[in-house]
Amino acid sequence: MVRWLDGETARAANFVTSEINRTPVVLPCGDKGNVTINAIGVKSKIKTEIHHEQPVIHTSLNVMGETVDTSCELDLSNPKLLKEFEKKMENKLKKQIKKTISIAQKEKADIFGFGDALSRTNPDYWRQHKKNWDNLFSDAQISMKVNVNVINSEMRMEPYEPN
Repeated sequence: MVRWLDGETARAANFVTSEINRTPVVLPCGDKGNVTINAIGVKSKIKTEIHHEQPVIHTSLNVMGETVDTSCELDLSNPKLLKEFEKKMENKLKKQIKKTISIAQKEKADIFGFGDALSRTNPDYWRQHKKNWDNLFSDAQISMKVNVNVINSEMRMEPYEPN
């Protein structure tokens, strides 16, 4: 163990490895409020390739979410509004995951299993370079795609207006 990850960085590592069943993601809405979207299904894919003798890692993350709480007056039946929250959540997750990958690369610690993926797709390259994987990983180019789909929730679809 070279470093402890907690909070958002630990959660981001779990997103990359699909080791999350449910987790809330809080997003801003309006001036003072928030909406909470529960990530209820996470599926990640890792693909590797070699360019100019250097590993390139492509990660793809698909997240299914449902709105569970809001402190804003929102019409959650509006598909355009849900698309906005999907984009906000995608951007937030990308930022958290990039930060976590950067930390792991600085520590030369492949906590995501990228080396395992490389060994399966490029076994000859892996055999030649596995002893130097920590250094190769720290310099590896990593691309990331995040796709979020927010589905119906158990919430009221129209804002509650107190009398």
